[in-house]
Amino acid sequence: MLWLALQFPCLGLEVWDQIRPAATAGDKARPAVLMEQNTVLLCNGPAIAAGIQRGASLATAHSITGDLVHFQRDAERELARLEFLGETVYRFSAQVSLEPPDALVLEIGGSLALFGDPAELARNARDLCRSLGHDTRCQLAATPGAALAMATAGVKRLTDVPLTCARLPDAERYLERLANMGLSTLGPLLELPEVELGRRFGPELVDHLARLTGRRPDPKRCIELAVRFDQSLHLLEPIRDKETLLDSTGPMDRLLADLEQWLISHQLGVEQLIWTFSTHAANEQVSMPIAFARALQSRQAFRNVIRLRLEQISLPEDILTVRLEARRLVPWLGGNHVLFALLPGQQVEGALTAADASELIDQLRARLGNGACSRIGTRDQHAPESAWRLVPAGVHPHPVPTRGSQRSGQSLDRPADRPSDRPLWLLDPPWPTERNRLELLRGPERIQTDWWQLPIRRDYYVASLETGARCWAFVDGQDRWYLHGYFG
Repeated sequence: MLWLALQFPCLGLEVWDQIRPAATAGDKARPAVLMEQNTVLLCNGPAIAAGIQRGASLATAHSITGDLVHFQRDAERELARLEFLGETVYRFSAQVSLEPPDALVLEIGGSLALFGDPAELARNARDLCRSLGHDTRCQLAATPGAALAMATAGVKRLTDVPLTCARLPDAERYLERLANMGLSTLGPLLELPEVELGRRFGPELVDHLARLTGRRPDPKRCIELAVRFDQSLHLLEPIRDKETLLDSTGPMDRLLADLEQWLISHQLGVEQLIWTFSTHAANEQVSMPIAFARALQSRQAFRNVIRLRLEQISLPEDILTVRLEARRLVPWLGGNHVLFALLPGQQVEGALTAADASELIDQLRARLGNGACSRIGTRDQHAPESAWRLVPAGVHPHPVPTRGSQRSGQSLDRPADRPSDRPLWLLDPPWPTERNRLELLRGPERIQTDWWQLPIRRDYYVASLETGARCWAFVDGQDRWYLHGYFG
């Protein structure tokens, strides 16, 4: 087995970056610290450069620099983010385990047949986490504990791991005593006899070291994937303009980035998004549903439609909470690529593809409303003028069953043997005409309804008018001729 550990040294601060205003979050030069019980637990790079050390008090940190930003540790928020990151890297392995408070381990030995080089897989996983705003250390090892210890310490050999980074069980009991013995790294500790080590420090430490080296199994509990995406960002400061909401560092874009990676990991696409914008205590909120003509997965595709839709609605004056919920999830099917240049049915250059059409429909809906785009669907009726209906564009319609659906004539919701027998342009109502104006080319085709419906008995012909136009005409039971449509 081969294990990959991903450790997030600044996770406690990064979860606060998710909800900081865009302008502040983009200011990387401002020192920030994470506090726990009035003690500095984490420092960002500018805070370390200013001289702030872990373990200092908040008063000491503020005395070093007056531009300091501090946050209280939120273990619940950190765990939720760690669970999300675990689902995100699920694409690399089906065995992903959480290692609270700030790490994940993945068994990747079974994934190498697909991904190949383990070092390349590790780089891809690290780059993915960094794209979501998380500094990441990664390391490979034969056991999960060894990989985790080396990633935490930032070293490449288990024997070089400092004992403070070895994640020893109940470490406070051991570290001072081990330091008094002159032990500071795992190398000398692993050389000590297990019997003597167990007699002095107890079986827990011996068992932990045996798991690190693989002398004993170290089973892990794998995560279970969430079946829905529903995330909220509760902002530290209110947002008052739409541009900040959808900025590249704004809350909407951050949620879209999470959604994109969640969809990829779950191999899903989404056909509808529900945005909710709330003020303080949610006493005022605005919902913004967005439906797509086809399932989407790309953040950029979402942004193009959302920006248009955002322009059409009125939002609360001070937005403090942004929520994103994914609805109508469907299995994701990637696009096919043509192998040869001249295959039958290949799309000609410059023609509108299905993806282009769906994007156009989404943009029209976002700008003009959901009812702006429709397509023609079929109905189970004999009369041609009643055999069609309007359905929302992008939705594949199903025939609407009606009484008397058994046919005594041909119904137009079934493709004709010859598509040219059906015109694209129907006249409503049919126009009376004279027989001598028509040159009959093909027919007749009888369409007759059953007795419990509005009685219709027609013989249809494909004909040519005296002007040369190709048309669709019929004669009824009283020998009256009508013009019912034109062919393109």
